[in-house]
Amino acid sequence: MINNNSNKKLRGFFLKVLLSLVVFSSYGLANDDKEAKKEA
Repeated sequence: MINNNSNKKLRGFFLKVLLSLVVFSSYGLANDDKEAKKEA
């Protein structure tokens, strides 16, 4: 039971990290796109 709970916590933490990575990378891509349009 304790092991199952810690697995859930670990999975939740992993999902949060993964989600923030996706958000961060997509935000960075959007910023790069804006900069490219400014220069064009």
